[in-house]
Amino acid sequence: MVSKIKGVQLMNLQNRWILLFVLSCVMLTGCVGNITMPNTARAGDTIEVALGRSTEFSRNNIQATVVDSLGVLTVIPAGDPAFRAVVNLYPDPLSGMVVGTATNQNAGEYNNGATSGGVINSATGGDEDWWETVVFLDLPAGMAAGSAVLRVETLDASEFSFLGLEIIPGTGQPVDFATTIGSLTSTQVQSLERVSHYEVSLSGASLPYAASITLLHDPDVSLAGVGVPHVVNPRGDIKSMVWADDGTQLKVILTPANGGSIDAFPDFKFYVTGGITGLLVSNVEAYDSNGGVVPGVTATALPGTN
Repeated sequence: MVSKIKGVQLMNLQNRWILLFVLSCVMLTGCVGNITMPNTARAGDTIEVALGRSTEFSRNNIQATVVDSLGVLTVIPAGDPAFRAVVNLYPDPLSGMVVGTATNQNAGEYNNGATSGGVINSATGGDEDWWETVVFLDLPAGMAAGSAVLRVETLDASEFSFLGLEIIPGTGQPVDFATTIGSLTSTQVQSLERVSHYEVSLSGASLPYAASITLLHDPDVSLAGVGVPHVVNPRGDIKSMVWADDGTQLKVILTPANGGSIDAFPDFKFYVTGGITGLLVSNVEAYDSNGGVVPGVTATALPGTN
């Protein structure tokens, strides 16, 4: 249920929010991108809010605050039906950005793709698992026309976005996500969201050429437990991955995809999902391009948040 507070000094409130936003972006790393699509809407319409590469946002972990032109402040709590879906959008693997970055090309149809990829890598700490987090949000009904302010943040405020939009006259309505074969239900739209998973990452003093990781987990459905293991490689153009699971033990082998080398530890990252529980790392074996052992390489398996 949303809550509303009437304000009488909207300009001062907006100014304080803007100042807080700017200072927080300078001091913190949790400030993400902020674009609404469209940036004009009626009260009650569904908007798409592009929030950069968020690692914490999910429908049950974010809240929104909206201030309309009359100073009415509306809080949309986590899990509210107004949050229709929180979806991560990935670039086309044949896009100029992906191919341009891989081949270091900017000219012509690549449209400065290599440069764009470099900019994104600088923001992700070199992690080439690129996505744009988009929140589909139903605006509160009854908002006054004029300039409005929207803040979307995690419950602990570790990640947030602050943006403006223009509310136009009229009564809006939530979008029905129509397709050529009919409308999608809310549940069907939410099936685009990430499910529970583990993120497995490697680290060490020296970067290996390839690695073999053994993980243990609670029994899956084949052994009268829960879940069906599934391993996801976020960038198959960077590394190849072979995996097998016997019901309680999962083994993953990672090698470069193109005969070259894997250039950074973040590129070794992979995900384990499918509803299994109790995943932990049992053993890591790392090798150089000649098959020699690379010592000191370790792995962690942590529950993912997004």
